[in-house]
Amino acid sequence: MTGDPLGLKDTIIDGKYLVGEAVGEGGAAIVYRAENTVWKIPVAVKIFAALGEAPAAEQPALFEQFIQEGRLISDLSTKCPAIVQARDFGILRLEGRPPLPYLVLEWLDGKSLDEVLVGETRAKRAPRLLDGAMRLLEPVAVALGLVHERGVAHRDIKPENMIVVGDPRGPEAQIKLLDFGIAKIMKRRLEGVHQTGIMPTAFTPYYGAPEQFSRAYGETGPWTDVFALALVLIEVMQGGKRAFEGDDYAELGRQAMDTARRPTPRQLGLAVSDTVEAVFGRALAVLPEQRYGDMRAFWAALVGAARPENVAFVPALPPPSPQLIAAAQPRPAAPRRSIVVVAAALGVTLIAAAAVSAGVRAARTAPVPASSSGVAVTPSSAPLAAGATGTSSASASAAVTNAPCPEGSIVVAGGRFTMGVAAELFSAAAPEHVVNLDTFCLDRDEVSVAAYDACVAQGKCPKLSASSGCRAGGGGEPVSCVTHEEAAAYCASKAMRLPTEAEWELATTKEGVRALTGGVSEWVADNFGPYGADEQINPCGPATGAGRTVRGGTASNKAPPNLLGRAREGLPPETRSPAIGFRCARALE
Repeated sequence: MTGDPLGLKDTIIDGKYLVGEAVGEGGAAIVYRAENTVWKIPVAVKIFAALGEAPAAEQPALFEQFIQEGRLISDLSTKCPAIVQARDFGILRLEGRPPLPYLVLEWLDGKSLDEVLVGETRAKRAPRLLDGAMRLLEPVAVALGLVHERGVAHRDIKPENMIVVGDPRGPEAQIKLLDFGIAKIMKRRLEGVHQTGIMPTAFTPYYGAPEQFSRAYGETGPWTDVFALALVLIEVMQGGKRAFEGDDYAELGRQAMDTARRPTPRQLGLAVSDTVEAVFGRALAVLPEQRYGDMRAFWAALVGAARPENVAFVPALPPPSPQLIAAAQPRPAAPRRSIVVVAAALGVTLIAAAAVSAGVRAARTAPVPASSSGVAVTPSSAPLAAGATGTSSASASAAVTNAPCPEGSIVVAGGRFTMGVAAELFSAAAPEHVVNLDTFCLDRDEVSVAAYDACVAQGKCPKLSASSGCRAGGGGEPVSCVTHEEAAAYCASKAMRLPTEAEWELATTKEGVRALTGGVSEWVADNFGPYGADEQINPCGPATGAGRTVRGGTASNKAPPNLLGRAREGLPPETRSPAIGFRCARALE
């Protein structure tokens, strides 16, 4: 679009931004192309017109919050090159108009991913395989992993909000994520604006998660972005054909909430491995609590699933709550309305890249060139570095590593799950409680006699006693009769640690981790103590306790055979037993 909705053309804002024509407009914001008169470079000035609709008495507090959140976005954009850079922010005061906050963003000379996919379809280029789709979108995943750590969710992930600079299939291509903003972060502070129908936190129904169509599914958050990026990945693999189809808001909502048919790769005719299909199945779960909790967990799981030679697991869905089971039941259809009308009512913001024309839109439904029969499963992409805050660099790949886990260990996808059991089933493992875990690495097998002997030979581990029949097995048998301290020393020699009790229990729900039950019991890091009922994040057990915790193993710990995965007991850390061994873990890097 071109024009001048606010009458700003050829004026100077803040003494240094010469305003040109508007390049995007929606109910929430208007974007102008401008020039920084000091540096002589183009910039985009995004003016949040919707905030001017707030009651006058509330505006000072809203603007102060806008400035605080603007600092956050600026900080995030300097730490991740895949987030459009925020250069400045302020308050625009025009005669006869309420004060309007604005952001100054870098100007991007590129095409939206939406335009890229349409162009490739017209040129009859074959769609990208999984490898290519992950390479293209990895910087976006890195960016979202960073912002999710800060408690910020985007909530409108779509190809139109991603700008590709350079040759989209070339090695120097860059992708930038747009529209982080302030409009989304301010949702809960603009209920009055919402009631007027000007909604600054609009989402795009083609990529909407169930909780965006209906609050009965709970709050939106990072898990909402996981849902949307999974859809975008599939769209890239389909050469621009969306996973959800139609032009009606209610119909798209129905597809998003349909528990009987999920838009996973195989359901849409794409050839992927079992583990890749399972990762998408979890990312696109109808119930938010069954999805990955944030982008870091999703991307790590996807990379692990796409590297079968290094990682083998199938993500397990945690049991849904009764409230969310009820929420997943069919609902009466909403009145049918045109997507265009809904978009206008919600005020979908158009950012620096201009809107795709109606003719280009029509091309989205054109036949897609056939893909090759298989999907590459050895991407160069790697999981996000756990605990990283991100630094500015020329490539988003600087935030990842090529080897997600040490040799002999595998990626265990984190997430939200129910730990423990009801007291009447096994009191030592009660009560049930919800735990949220980051993705982590865990040894596929228990540490063997041969591996421990090698550590002793290197002078890194204490020599074990040969008495009490503890060393009767062959070199490949699990080592036993180790104290908690000796087990921890071995793990430290491998730059690892003992797993937490929660990590160990989550791993019992995954394929690829062997002999967690039925063999020797295993030391874990936690002190032994009763569980609490509260929801926890990455729990490490009580600060003190009745010894150290031993998990799993045989029925000697008095657990019912069907509950060995929940079996636990506390023992003095100096205990040596032929029935106790261990394995190692570490945070994903």
